[in-house]
Amino acid sequence: MQITPLTHQWVANHPLNLLHAQTNPSTHLQWQTSLANVGTPYHDGLFFFDITFPLDYPNRPLMAHYRSFGFRINPNLYANGKVFLSLINTWVGKKIEKWNPNESTVLQLLLSIQGLVLNEKPYFNEPGNVAWPGRFWEKKSAA
Repeated sequence: MQITPLTHQWVANHPLNLLHAQTNPSTHLQWQTSLANVGTPYHDGLFFFDITFPLDYPNRPLMAHYRSFGFRINPNLYANGKVFLSLINTWVGKKIEKWNPNESTVLQLLLSIQGLVLNEKPYFNEPGNVAWPGRFWEKKSAA
C-alpha cells in the first residue's frame, strides 16, 4: 500500500480545517483539527485523532483513535480513545452505513467525525436518546 504524503497547500486549504497532518511512511495519519462548526459545543476546540490504515486497506476499515487526555466529551468518543462510528465498524448500523471497500475513504471518515460526532446536539448521539428529538430540552425560539 502506498500513501501519498499530504502537502502543506492541501492542509492549508482543506475544508476540514486541518491544522496538521503527518503520515508515517506506511500506515499512519495524525490529524489535529479545529473541525467543529460554529454553533457546536466543540467550536474553537482542538482535537487530535490518530488514523491507522490496516495492512489490507481498503478491504478492512480504517482504525481511529481519539486522543482524549482522559475525558469523554461525546457519546461517540470514549475516554480510552475509542471512536464509535458505523463507518469503521465500531458501532452498529445499516449495511449502507458500514465500511465498503469499494467506496469508503479516509475523507468520509473525517467528514463523519465532523458532521456526525462533533455536531451541535451531541446528546442525541447517545443510543438511548435517538427517539427524542424535538422534546422539551430543545432550544425554543423566543419569537
